[in-house]
Amino acid sequence: VLMSDVRCVVEAVVSTQSTGLAKSYSFAHASMSDTSKQCTNDNFKNGITNGNMWYKVFNGMQDWNYVDMDCFEVTIELGCCKYPSDPKSTFKNVWSDNFRSIFVFTAKAHQTIRGKVSSWDGSPILGVTINVEGIEKEITVRHPSGFYWRPLQPGVYNITASKTGYFPLTYKNVAVLEGESTVVNFILISRNQVRKTRTRRKQRRTN
Repeated sequence: VLMSDVRCVVEAVVSTQSTGLAKSYSFAHASMSDTSKQCTNDNFKNGITNGNMWYKVFNGMQDWNYVDMDCFEVTIELGCCKYPSDPKSTFKNVWSDNFRSIFVFTAKAHQTIRGKVSSWDGSPILGVTINVEGIEKEITVRHPSGFYWRPLQPGVYNITASKTGYFPLTYKNVAVLEGESTVVNFILISRNQVRKTRTRRKQRRTN
């Protein structure tokens, strides 16, 4: 998006995860992280800022996407002049400044935990909450196949899948490596299924 100056805007919240995505773009850019080359009155450390702290937009698409659809958004704003007098040369420079950032940022789509949430018989379970210990933002499994995807910074995490009516399941010390995807599949056991099994066992013993 060609906007008013050179910066990477992290939408929704400040967190290690969202700022990490923004930094991946800014640091790979020709000048975005260089504060001496920022536009007039700008003073963004590492060339990034939190959108809500910069200026507030209420009930915008960014909030809805983040809160309700679990989209992790970064807005890229380029160029100090919104309407350049020589678009051809301007866009040539924009491409040379940004092409490496684009590829580095795109590669971050693979730096995730991902997998499938299913029941004991392999049926996908929707509406499951995926929680990463120490990170407030949770995501919800919505895909019909039970598939989920969650970008993370490199590190070691405890991941929990939970849903009302099922026993929660936690995998501890899950490693996420730079530029790689870690598969974490969950099989959740229905509390109702356990109750039925116990009832049948009691009936067999009684008989």
